[in-house]
Amino acid sequence: LDIATGNTDCVIPVAEIEHLSGKFVDDTGSDVAECRICSKIYKIPRCRSTSNLLRHLKENHPEELRNANATRTRREKNNNDPKQATLEETLKRKMTKAQKESLDKKLATAVAHGSLPLSIVASPSFSDFVTALNPSYRTPSTKGLKDVMRAQVQEVDDEHRALFATATDVAITIDCWKSKNGNCSLLSVTGHVFSSDFNRRHNVVLDCITLKEKSQTANIIASKIRQSLSRLSISETRLKYVAPDGATVIENVSRDFGAKYIHCCAHVINLIVSKSIATTPANGLIQRIKQVVAKINKSSKTKFEYREYLQEMDLPKKMPCTECPTRWGSTFLMLSDVLNAMSAFDHLMDYLKLSRFEIEEVRVLKKIRNFLEPYYTMTNQVCFKDSTASMYIGVAQILISATESSSSSWSDEKWLRYGRYYDSDSSSESSDTDYDSTDEENSYEENSDAPTLD
Repeated sequence: LDIATGNTDCVIPVAEIEHLSGKFVDDTGSDVAECRICSKIYKIPRCRSTSNLLRHLKENHPEELRNANATRTRREKNNNDPKQATLEETLKRKMTKAQKESLDKKLATAVAHGSLPLSIVASPSFSDFVTALNPSYRTPSTKGLKDVMRAQVQEVDDEHRALFATATDVAITIDCWKSKNGNCSLLSVTGHVFSSDFNRRHNVVLDCITLKEKSQTANIIASKIRQSLSRLSISETRLKYVAPDGATVIENVSRDFGAKYIHCCAHVINLIVSKSIATTPANGLIQRIKQVVAKINKSSKTKFEYREYLQEMDLPKKMPCTECPTRWGSTFLMLSDVLNAMSAFDHLMDYLKLSRFEIEEVRVLKKIRNFLEPYYTMTNQVCFKDSTASMYIGVAQILISATESSSSSWSDEKWLRYGRYYDSDSSSESSDTDYDSTDEENSYEENSDAPTLD
């Protein structure tokens, strides 16, 4: 009746009844059941019913019967509880606190190096990915990730304090950047010190400061640098050298600190080359190439056509480097990429309905590239991590020699041949580039007489 009406709470399963009783065979061979509580014996009928035993338990041992029913109910609830740990979770290897802290640091480093948003740790797909790699690891929250990064910055600052504590002379490299829209300006400060035994030079980023002021005067920049030095316990009296990019305001900053001003060698080379390639005919020819390269980078159809021409002529499928106004090295790379695939570039100009470069113009472009090559090589040399100020001497001698070699080969005959590419005001500047007129063939072969560096 209880089962029929749905009242299953009062129904006692046979297993619970058997738990409160025992079954055995008596001397006559009949099956009997014995109550485990009072040891009373009941015969088991042929239909194997437990009604008589259940009646006995209800009348004589109701408390024990209720306890057995409660135990069964708890067991069923535990079996259906979704929060109960599964066998896989029970056997899963636990992660120690040290292991989690180590993974948190690696995650913070990956986010910083990849310039990823901090909110990535809150992404469900990212959490699923991490869980698939290591089910025991739980990513920190966005706030927790910030705390991990702050702790890492503090560790780096502590290392720098210990490094600069024993240094007598300190040199810094400073530079400013401003976004194209002017919304953000940054001031980077890099420190350079020798080890105590002078066997190694340490180059470390001391700070990257946001400049929120309306104008960046020498006093403002000097104040920002003082704050960075003070944070790392570096005395101003130990600051001996400042290597900036040549801006007048930075020169005033070094004077404010009483430090020796050393103009960045790479920036000096940049000024020389930028002025050289701004002359005629270099500027006009470079601008023509720049316009075509811009079309390649902006139009997917033009880029596809250029790839087709490269493939037809069995040339490397390399897109020309885009020129950056503040990086003259990109001009050298752009010229090299175009000249190395000039046949495909000519077909692309036909496709764009533009005039091809004449033979003499191509030779001029090659001479420009050959003139820029030693400057590009030397720029990379002085930008090495361990380059020193003494490299100025060798770099200057090499560049002067390479430039004089180009200038000395200029002759009146070559001027008559290529003079139409120059205006009357640029004749004094034209000697910076060596133009070879001996090759009359309609080809784009490299000039073996151009100045090169091993």
